Amino acid sequence: MVPEKWISTAGYTDSGRAHDAKWETISGGTPAKTGTGPAGWRHDGTLGGIADMVGNVWEWQDGMKLVDGQVFMPNDNYFTQAESSWAAQGVYFDSTGTTGTDTTASANGAPVLSAARSVPSDDCGAGLGASAPDYDYTTIGGEAGWRSVTMSASYDALAAPTRQRMMQAAIAAKISRASAPFSAKGYIATRNYGERIPLRGGSWTSGAAGMAALSMNNRRSLADSTVGFRPAFIG
Repeated sequence: MVPEKWISTAGYTDSGRAHDAKWETISGGTPAKTGTGPAGWRHDGTLGGIADMVGNVWEWQDGMKLVDGQVFMPNDNYFTQAESSWAAQGVYFDSTGTTGTDTTASANGAPVLSAARSVPSDDCGAGLGASAPDYDYTTIGGEAGWRSVTMSASYDALAAPTRQRMMQAAIAAKISRASAPFSAKGYIATRNYGERIPLRGGSWTSGAAGMAALSMNNRRSLADSTVGFRPAFIG
């Protein structure tokens, strides 16, 4: 993970400007070209730095997915491993809410890192399979959202290397309940039923976004003008 002190947390997050620095603007409220904007929107604060790490569009993330709330990912940064071989980590995003039905609404609650899923964030009344409609989700809003995710006692009881992997992948903001979290910015939202593919960084209309902004609401079939990806050349 890139050291946080090297990364700008400002970007194109408020319809042509930075939501946390509104004097930094590139357009009159409309989408702008990738890589435009002031130097402060680059990862190192220079015009030669990597652009759009925050804002512009949400970016699909490879190497991790949720299946019914459980984290699947390669071990040991094995980035060429086939997705079908990704390991179940025994780490779940549970919810503080309650599950409802199609006639009784649920309380969404907030995401909780745990060693099990006890509350699916769903009120569709149609089961929790691949065809379940996407109605409910758990969230912690604001720029402190991601680092405010609580951890259950069962999460603290997981093996230290597992919890370390969650930190290295910026899934968890800290190693245990008692430790201090990273200060990276961004809200978090999850659906912990079905398969979910993560998005990070926020879009040009996200508002309270940042490097840590994490959305795990979406199926891989999502297509939207606020969603893109960052290709990488691996020689």
